Amino acid sequence: MKNRYLFHFKTDISEIVIPEKLNNPFTIDISEIAKIAAQEFQEFLLKESANWDYNFEIRPGKMFGVLVIQKPDNTYAYLATSSGELSRKKTCEKFTPSVFDVSTDDYFFNREMTEITRIGNQIKNAKNLTETKELKSLRSQKSIAVQKKLFQNYSFLNIKGEEQNLLEIFKNSINETVS
Repeated sequence: MKNRYLFHFKTDISEIVIPEKLNNPFTIDISEIAKIAAQEFQEFLLKESANWDYNFEIRPGKMFGVLVIQKPDNTYAYLATSSGELSRKKTCEKFTPSVFDVSTDDYFFNREMTEITRIGNQIKNAKNLTETKELKSLRSQKSIAVQKKLFQNYSFLNIKGEEQNLLEIFKNSINETVS
């Protein structure tokens, strides 16, 4: 792994209890070390975001993530990245590269998100509460389905060289995964 992607902790983490198992990132159970990494990364973002020409107040909703890792010397650092693109194809050299490019025209994610957006627009124009509830339920179902499909399509090799998707990786985690 290239050191340029590693964020080294500024906070003294020597007294932090490190979880023995990888937690499920799709739940609210967050370890103390992950919270510290997220806080430090937010501080990094405040400084770095000026280079991106991206106004988070006007365009909220950009998602970022951190992953705490143990290095070969048994010290800890974290990887971080953003979801999707920053403005005008700007990048941050410290961000871990994306696993795939969602801008590919034939990728299912684009088609599904277009449909979810269409339903969101129908919700805005709904005539009554019943219609709104039905559309919100449909949008929720479609969102869960696209998330599951996305997790099924993210495959990685484990330390043994075995390929697993995200659902398989987190099947035996501390918390349950999307089913």
